Amino acid sequence: MKKIYPAILLASVMIFPSCSVMQKMFLGKESKSDTTIEKPQQSTDSEGQITDVMSQPQKEEPKTKSHKPSKAQIEQAENTAVNHPIKVDHEAENRVDLNMTQALNGEWTIQEVNGEKVSGDERPYINFESASGRFYGSNGCNIINGDFIVKAGNKIEFANLISTMKMCENAPFEMLINTGIAQATSFTLDKKGNESYLELKSNSKSTPLLVLRRHNLDFLNGAWRVITIDGHRVTAANMKFVIDINELSIHGNAGCNIMNGQVIIDPDSPNSIQFGNLITTRMMCPDQQQETEFLVALEEVTNCVNLGNGRVELRDRAGNEKIVILSIPNAPINEE
Repeated sequence: MKKIYPAILLASVMIFPSCSVMQKMFLGKESKSDTTIEKPQQSTDSEGQITDVMSQPQKEEPKTKSHKPSKAQIEQAENTAVNHPIKVDHEAENRVDLNMTQALNGEWTIQEVNGEKVSGDERPYINFESASGRFYGSNGCNIINGDFIVKAGNKIEFANLISTMKMCENAPFEMLINTGIAQATSFTLDKKGNESYLELKSNSKSTPLLVLRRHNLDFLNGAWRVITIDGHRVTAANMKFVIDINELSIHGNAGCNIMNGQVIIDPDSPNSIQFGNLITTRMMCPDQQQETEFLVALEEVTNCVNLGNGRVELRDRAGNEKIVILSIPNAPINEE
């Protein structure tokens, strides 16, 4: 009987492929399964013998250095920060600005409160005294005063604000003015023509809290001699007077008699100046007529024009020349 075992074995090999072949058939080369079994790698040693790489001791890969600083590095950085701190110039931020403090000096009439125009005969105002760092004024009803300080960068602070407690029927801006002063943190200065404007602002509002106006009539401060009255030259050599804009006063010699009076400035009129409440002594004088003409003309003045070279023209409401005066250099402010 002929043996058939080899053929049967060959057929079985052809019909039942090996496990590795089956694995490739089902999983394929691009299988993403994590269970893929890799064939152990082989290499040839120096004697030509085939060795199993998996059985060889593997070399450890060098460890990547950690980016986390060591304790010694942290301590060194802290010591460096202590020995070399970053300097912030807080003194510059809080430094008093003497130039801007001086620029605020004098009386300012309040024209607007929170964007609303202020009107009326009794105008609220603030008078800054730069030498003492104090201010005083009126909120339209009560007298107010306190401290102020001007810092670099047009910063301003008000403190110790106090007020009288008078009851007023017609003072719509009284409390708003007090609040505006207390909340002000910065300011801007602007000059339009012969007028200066001061805006007090807050960081939380775009609209200025207060808008104040100041006349630029400082050129009138000092002693003056009268040159002409209504176009006629003055013959009296002693017709001279002193104007004090800060004190809003006028005093001097009307030609024979001593006079005193009040300076009035209309906050709504440019270059406004008026003289009121004039009083004089009552001496009998040789040229009484010219003195009377001077006093009448002085009461008709409503504005002024700086002509330069120490000359100023005082005009009436219609713009007519009433009096021309000439500055007396180096004359004392209390000259009579």
